[in-house]
Parts: sequence; C-alpha cells; structure tokens
Amino acid sequence: MTTIDSESDSMLAAIRRVLPRYPFDQYRRYPATGPDAWQGLCLERLRSAAASNSHLFFRDGDQVHLVGCRISDWDREHFGFAMAAINWAIHPNVAKSAAVLSRLVADCLAALRQRGIKFVSARVDGDDLAMIHALEAAGFRYYETILYPASRFRPRVDRSGIRFAADDEIDRIADLARRGQYPRGHFYSDIAFDKSRVEAMYEKWIHSSRSNNRTIAVAEVDGRIGGYFEFMMDTELTRFLGPCYGRMTSLALDPDVRGRGIGSRLFAATMQLMYDMGAAYVLSEYATKNNLSSRLHVENRFFPLYESVLFHRWL
Repeated sequence: MTTIDSESDSMLAAIRRVLPRYPFDQYRRYPATGPDAWQGLCLERLRSAAASNSHLFFRDGDQVHLVGCRISDWDREHFGFAMAAINWAIHPNVAKSAAVLSRLVADCLAALRQRGIKFVSARVDGDDLAMIHALEAAGFRYYETILYPASRFRPRVDRSGIRFAADDEIDRIADLARRGQYPRGHFYSDIAFDKSRVEAMYEKWIHSSRSNNRTIAVAEVDGRIGGYFEFMMDTELTRFLGPCYGRMTSLALDPDVRGRGIGSRLFAATMQLMYDMGAAYVLSEYATKNNLSSRLHVENRFFPLYESVLFHRWL
C-alpha cells in the first residue's frame, strides 16, 4: 500500500484506464454533451486534490484501488478538534475490492490518527457495497442518505417579495441559518457534536458565501426577511459537462413564518432566478429523511441522478 504524494502522474494514468468501467462516479449520469465528459471532470478534480496539501491518498499497487481523504483546517478552527473526510473511493469493483478497500481504509485511519485527527466522515455511492462494507468493517456508523436530483422544470410563481440579498443583510440571514436548519441532519444526529457549534457552523457558512461565489435570494415577509435560499452557478461542472448548471446550496425559513407557503414560493422563485442567469438545469441535494424537502423537489419536477450514504467515525 502506498500514498500517492510522489506518484500522482502514474496514479492519474492508472485511474484513466479504469474510469470507463467505474460505475460509481457522481457525475457519470448527469446531462452532458458527450457520454465520457464526466471522466474529464473526475480526473481534473483528482489532479487538483492530489496537488493539495490537505489531501492524503492511498492505493493498492496491484490494481487501481484508491481511497482519499481531506483534512479540514476550517473544521478544526470551528469545532476545536481536527477533522477529516474520506471523499474518494475508486476501484475496479471486482471480487476482492472489499478486502483491498478495507486495508486502504485502515491505512487511511492510521495516518489520520498520527496527525491527531479526532473525527472522520465518509460519503460513498449508495450502490458501492464494497466501499460501504469496508467502512462498516472499520467501525464507521451510518447517519444519512443524500439524494442529488436535477430539474429543468421552469416554475411560474409570483416573485413579489423575492429578491437578491443586500450586503448589509448578511447578519440577519446568518441568524436564520443558525435557527432554521433541518434538525435531523447528520451533525445534529451525532450526539458527540456540540449542538451550539453545529448551529454556529451554518451561520459561519453564510458569512463566507460571498467568497465562495454564492448568491443569496431572500423572501420578505411582513417587512422583514423571513427566509433565504443560497445558490451558485456551477462553472466547473458547466465547463466539463456542457450544459449550464445552477446549484441550490442552503435554505432556511424563520420558524415564525412557516406554514404560510413562503418556503414553496422561495424555492420556485430561486429556480427562476437561476434560469434567468442562464441555467439549463438546476441541481440540488437533500437527506431522504427530510420529507418536507422531498415534497418541494417533487413539486418542482426534480429527477434523481445520484445517491450517497454518509458515515461517521470517531478516533
């Protein structure tokens, strides 16, 4: 088993050979101008990660079995302890894959322990049983399933009261992000996390939205901001796949205005804004247990493209 810090070129060449037979990439079935466009995106993302000091990769020398993780300085600063995420698992999906991946996951965890990491999350394709079983064997615990759908439906909705946020409204929006999140997400569900720090994390994300090239739409209710929807135009996905993609990233309502249809109107109006900005498709994601979010996506004719499962492991 070897890390790939000094052999990224050979690793990328090996991955390029296995990709046509690899069924678990998130973007493989996204609408694109060509059937293999997703492979270029995968290689570019992998090349960027391999060049980053925040990533560690481990692979089997016999066949192309690869596990990669990212160490998060942002999470360390926010939560007060070191955190990492296993965000790569590429393999030929053969009979021995589960055993090889188990060894690679063990190597990854050992390296993370040496670096003082206390918490590791992992997202993996819902069909990738070899990687799922490797994570289970390493002591990871399941927390949620995430669905990634897309829509090209153009809703018709009254957009009065829906507008772009002003810079001086960020503090109010950040307060909504802290108070209005779905309360059964994986961070909230893991009792080892301090819930006040989880709430503050969503607040902090809003304050960093401008630097992350994200836009915020807000709904005015009774003369004040009653909800927000953060979104972005995904230029990297558009560059590799062809169609222009808009991506929904974060939604929250003031608990005091729920039940008045404001969330549904804000959701549809934000889709309209992305289409006005050139989107051919609108992307989203939500936990399958979030029934309210699921209903909004069904109403706006989203169709599923990918499913992942999320695990936690405390070291």
